[in-house]
Parts: sequence; structure tokens; C-alpha cells
Amino acid sequence: MRNWLAMLWLSVLLVFQILFGVPAAAQRTTQDDSASTASSVSKQLLASQTWPVFRSKSAPSRELNVSTILRYTNATRILNPDEAVAGLVMLCTDQGRPVAAIQVYAWDGKVCHELDLLARQPSYTASYEKRVGWEPKQIAVAYRRLPGVSSPSTEANRRLSEMKSYARRFVCTLTGWEPDDSDRQTLRLLPRPLYRYEISDSSMALGSFDGCVFAFAQGTDPEALLLIEAVRDSEGEHWEYGFSRATSGGLEATLGGAQVWHAEKYPAMHPQLPHFNYERPLQAE
Repeated sequence: MRNWLAMLWLSVLLVFQILFGVPAAAQRTTQDDSASTASSVSKQLLASQTWPVFRSKSAPSRELNVSTILRYTNATRILNPDEAVAGLVMLCTDQGRPVAAIQVYAWDGKVCHELDLLARQPSYTASYEKRVGWEPKQIAVAYRRLPGVSSPSTEANRRLSEMKSYARRFVCTLTGWEPDDSDRQTLRLLPRPLYRYEISDSSMALGSFDGCVFAFAQGTDPEALLLIEAVRDSEGEHWEYGFSRATSGGLEATLGGAQVWHAEKYPAMHPQLPHFNYERPLQAE
């Protein structure tokens, strides 16, 4: 009788586990392990902020400023609760103006730094582990005059409002990674610029004297960057814009219904190209 009752009890436990899953204690252990792993990855991403050293070719003895302008989590790409895509966006600036963007994330057991040149000239290098790892020979962002708008305001606050208004005129789409664009998705313009760079000491110098970096994102994960700049040249002052990729997926942007920018899926990556990826293995704790 006791053996029969024991077998019956074991059968009931087995059916319960099949119907209702693993015991709560086992679930807590799994959740604790996942949280520990996520915490370790986050710490390593944050620690990697000090890896790159950027320099201008015109002043190679001077290190350029690199700062983190965004931390994000991309819930759109979560396949299960343990695989949230989290990362950082860093910006290298030269006298205030952005010259390179660095996406920092964990992928396939590695800490990845995805670098994209934003500068108007390929005049910058990035070193990792005291060696020049990236020295692009060509530009990536094609700056164009923004059509149908007035000259930049003389007031800084009004120029910021103008840039926000102009950014909302663009529609940016992630055409994804699939050959048939089946993973196509319209991106969301983040409501605030990631970075504002008013160059107050520009006086009457030619070139850009104010600007913003905007992001088109999945959730809060930037997939494309939009730079809008107030530019002074020999003919006066006007607005210009340029797009940069922040993903390996395909992208396109429209203004007034017309396509003004396109980026191919899976771009070539090389130390002498404007798009490059630097990786180091994640460290096990």
C-alpha cells in the first residue's frame, strides 16, 4: 500500500511540474543567475568606455573628448527575458563638434564597439590598446542643404527649436536584415537631441557654429543618427543635415515623401573605412 501511495504521489508531482512548470525555487535560481549575468555584462560595457583614444591628424598629441550620451535597452529585440539588447552610445568630439559615434553593446560573447565617422573630413584616428585600430580614409556622412527653410536664428534658444522642428520633418525606416525587407520597421524619433553643440567661440568663422545630434530608434536604441547644423559660408548662413547609420541593418530616410538617404544592409567594415567594429571577449566572472 505504501509503495502504491508513493508511486501515486510521485505521479501527481510529475503531472504538476509538466502542467505548471519548474518549482518556484528553481525559477528563482534561474532568475538570480540571469540577473548576475546581466549585471556582469553591464559592468563590462561601462568599463569599456575608457578603451578608445581618439586623435586628430592635425594635432596628434591631443586626445579628443569621448563621452557617453545615451544608455539604452531595446525591448523590441528581446527573444526571451534573458536576452535584452542593452548598450551605450558614445560620442567623440573635437572642439565641441561630433566627429565619431561609438555604439557599445554585447554580442556573441563579445564587447563590441561599432564606430562610425561623422566628421566632414577623414582626419581622425582611434587607438585601442595603444595601437591605432581605426583610421578611416573616406567620409560617410554626406551633408546637404536643408531645403525650404529660413536662415538660422541669431538666438541660440530659437535655433534649438528650429532644429527640433526640422528633425520632425524626416521619416526614417529600418529596412532590416532580410533580403525581402520583411523585417522593415518605421523608427521613432527620440523627442530630445542626444547632443547639442553650440560653438560659442566661432565668432564669424566659416563652418558649422551650432548643431544637434538626433536619433531614430527602436525603443531607445538608436538605429540612425541625424545631424542638423547651422553653417556659415561665404554666401551667408544656412541649415545642413546629414545621416549616419547606427546599425548593420538597412536604412532609408525621406523628407517630404522623397527619399534623401539610403544605407545598405551589412556594410563593409575595415580599419580604413568609415564604419568599423572593434571587439574583445566578455570576461566570465
